[in-house]
Amino acid sequence: MSRDLVIQTNGPYLRVVLPDFEPDWIGVWEALDIELEEGHKRAEIIAPCYLDEGCVAHVRDLVGWLEARGIETIVEWQGTPPPAIAGEGAILTREG
Repeated sequence: MSRDLVIQTNGPYLRVVLPDFEPDWIGVWEALDIELEEGHKRAEIIAPCYLDEGCVAHVRDLVGWLEARGIETIVEWQGTPPPAIAGEGAILTREG
């Protein structure tokens, strides 16, 4: 995983890599707002499997915020998922 927030854009695609520790969520929202452009159609959020339900809720909020803007969004959870997200329809990647 990453130690820093990474936001990459490529035409209609947006890729967000969240850090492996709890980020400054206000900073995440501000950075996304700056990078978000008209024409983004798809987004991928790569997130560690946060153990804190509050962090998981922030990731869900990011997904909702992007989808409200018409951007199809998926989350790739990396690591061992806590029970709160294990049953969700997201992509799970286990690092070993």
